[in-house]
Amino acid sequence: GLISIDPMETLFTAAKILLEKKIHRLPVIDPRSGNTLYILTHKRILNHIYPYLIESKLDPFFYLPIQSMGVGTYKDVKQLKYDSKLLQAMEFFAKTKISAIPIVDDDLKVVDIYARFDVITLASRGKYNDMDITIRDCLQLRSSQKVEVLTCKATDSLIDVIKSIYRAQVHRLVVVDDTRHVVGLVSLSDLFRFLVFRTHYSRPEESEAVDEEKHFQQFEFG
Repeated sequence: GLISIDPMETLFTAAKILLEKKIHRLPVIDPRSGNTLYILTHKRILNHIYPYLIESKLDPFFYLPIQSMGVGTYKDVKQLKYDSKLLQAMEFFAKTKISAIPIVDDDLKVVDIYARFDVITLASRGKYNDMDITIRDCLQLRSSQKVEVLTCKATDSLIDVIKSIYRAQVHRLVVVDDTRHVVGLVSLSDLFRFLVFRTHYSRPEESEAVDEEKHFQQFEFG
């Protein structure tokens, strides 16, 4: 059946459901009328808690490098070029949980990104069945103009990455090295997965479990 949440539940519970059920949208349903009151997403939850987050006294782990805490994907990150075929992207999306593929130039420097969402554009233009179309042609079908690929470094702190994603209102950043070669990807889902299910990183040498719901709720209510 439809996965939904009661309006009296917490944002922590909503974030946990989004992650555990591997869904991107969670309807908030009025238990009396059955009407949908709101649609929650990772981005909307972040937009709500962000003002409280930056005004709070943060745990030390917020200032640690994202890769050192395992936030993001750094192994087997697929890369394609502009002249790669759509079929290659579709096969990769079908086999993995990755929601976007960095597009690199001949020097393997990131220049663009192709996301699962871009497939919707293809379908709307009647191009979905043309698997031989190039990634360049796919991206030219976008309704909006090309946007600069937003990047971060594996050594950037968790809070800096959160700030970058919030300010740009994007779903992910491409993790690059000093020469813009792709190192990995970090997404909103990665951030919430760490914040909801993490072990304690205030002291990196320890692995003490903490009450994440209590920790998360301080951002819900300020």
